[in-house]
Amino acid sequence: MSQTAKVSISLPERLLRELDRMVERRATTRSGLIAQVIETFLRREQEREMAVGYNAMADLNIALAEEDMEAVNEVWPSYD
Repeated sequence: MSQTAKVSISLPERLLRELDRMVERRATTRSGLIAQVIETFLRREQEREMAVGYNAMADLNIALAEEDMEAVNEVWPSYD
């Protein structure tokens, strides 16, 4: 079982009412729902960061491939 830590947060009344409605609909606790929301947010943020990294690597790979093709074209004779 994972360890837990207690935290205290302040929320706007409107947000707390929405939270309590969701807690009731999902038959969970405030703590449980907040933990789920944070986990979802963190996972999505990690996926977003990974997508940014993958896109940067794709751009680098394209640039390297183009450089390699230029070098190949210089070394190999043209067969027209």
